[in-house]
Amino acid sequence: MHAARELCRRSFAVLRFDFRGSGESRGLSEELTISEEIGDLISAVGWLHNKEEVSKERIGVIGLSLDGVVAPMAASQDEEIRDVCTWGTPAELKGLQSTAKNIFGETRIEESMAKSHIDLPSGDRTGRGFLIDASKHDISKSITQISHRPILIIHGAKDQLVPVSHAEKLFEQAREPKEKFVIEGADHTFNRWDWQWEVINRTAEWF
Repeated sequence: MHAARELCRRSFAVLRFDFRGSGESRGLSEELTISEEIGDLISAVGWLHNKEEVSKERIGVIGLSLDGVVAPMAASQDEEIRDVCTWGTPAELKGLQSTAKNIFGETRIEESMAKSHIDLPSGDRTGRGFLIDASKHDISKSITQISHRPILIIHGAKDQLVPVSHAEKLFEQAREPKEKFVIEGADHTFNRWDWQWEVINRTAEWF
């Protein structure tokens, strides 16, 4: 919310939307997959592209964490996305299932994978199909496919969920023009006022 308001204050047109199954959008979160999120983002960009107040050749996207994965993947499929900015984004998804095992324990995750959904510590649910679908996506390939379109990679140096090595890998895979900004001491969600505003200001200046 703070980022959107600050970008608007700097005369950007900003669209914030809920993926299906999230917030006020219809659907169930446990039915959502990366592939469906990519489709949702492309649809949102298409809607935005038809707005008179929007510069058609200057549409950029921002994504945090897994949404940062969706951003370059959507851009690789949609030339209307001209700039990509990622915050705390993993460089690969194939490790998601093993990460889940570390969180829940071998027996719990195997039991959950046998069901239609997995209950998360946050109280949310994700579907078994999400992990299956995620393993099919190649972020490295998407990053290289958006070459010649600018990309900004922002990461917290103390991110324990997605280590900063992921930002290094993304930056290495990306082609010019590219920039990387690591915030010293910051966690995965930049959960401190000064970290948050470092991210917002750097992103706004870059765009």
